Amino acid sequence: MPYQDDEITGINWNKDVWNGKTSQKLKVYLWKLCSGALALGENLLNCGIESNATCNRCGELETRDHFLFHCDFAKRTWDLAPLANRQPFTNNQSFIEVLQRSKSWINLPPTGITGAWSFPWIAWSLWLNRNNQIFEDRGFSPMDTITKAMANAREWERAQEMTAMQEKKGRSSLSHQSATHPIIVSVDAAWRAYTQTAELGWSFSDCNQTILEEGSSAEVPVLSSLAAEALAIREALIQAKARNWTDLCLRSDSQTLVRTIRSNDKIAEILGVLRDIKSLASSFVSISVVFTPRADNTRADSLAKAALALFVTPFQ
Repeated sequence: MPYQDDEITGINWNKDVWNGKTSQKLKVYLWKLCSGALALGENLLNCGIESNATCNRCGELETRDHFLFHCDFAKRTWDLAPLANRQPFTNNQSFIEVLQRSKSWINLPPTGITGAWSFPWIAWSLWLNRNNQIFEDRGFSPMDTITKAMANAREWERAQEMTAMQEKKGRSSLSHQSATHPIIVSVDAAWRAYTQTAELGWSFSDCNQTILEEGSSAEVPVLSSLAAEALAIREALIQAKARNWTDLCLRSDSQTLVRTIRSNDKIAEILGVLRDIKSLASSFVSISVVFTPRADNTRADSLAKAALALFVTPFQ
């Protein structure tokens, strides 16, 4: 049964949960939070289960609102959230009211999240951290918790975009290229180890070396330079598909990555990104991935390095 204070508000939380722009797994998690079905200390006591009902961090009764909003760890995590219009949580504010208002929160750049609903991802990250602390005796810092939440939200949102592109029927008329004259895209990445920050750069040109479009984007967290290079390739393919450029020659100065893509080898640290690259590549009419020396890849290299020099992570 839902919490009594949620019934008093008269808010239809079922609609907010099941119509939210988030993953199905997180919708079920939110439903459990709203229904009092999550294995929190107070809920276990209400079910007659003898258990340690206190918060494992501060020793207070582990209620839903304490776990999510009022524990000092939760407060510090929410304070790091890159959200433009979130108001501080108060004791007289119900969970359902926060849930509803969270849909109007604005994600700040440069997280890379545009339309995803951030609240469920942060609440889920707090839950995972809480379980790690209890069952494995290893927790994560508030910064780690919020960084992971934002990264997961960004990955989910991009997966939805790729699925939508794959399902889209038909193609608009193409420009700037033909089957014998593909678009050439040079990609590169710059990576900063101590902040696990990567900037991705790409430059599209035609067969006459005329620049058609250039860009860069940020990724946080990124665990290695190879992962950064793989993310740059994935982003370039996403950009090409968004513009209906279906004949592509992709150039990278990462010999390891080019060899891996062309040979169908597997590298554990970038396995998920490699799957995305293969999925995107399969939807092109014609695509080739070639190695180019760094000396010939200066344009994309400069874009990535210039963006990294200007980038300031919101989690610092």
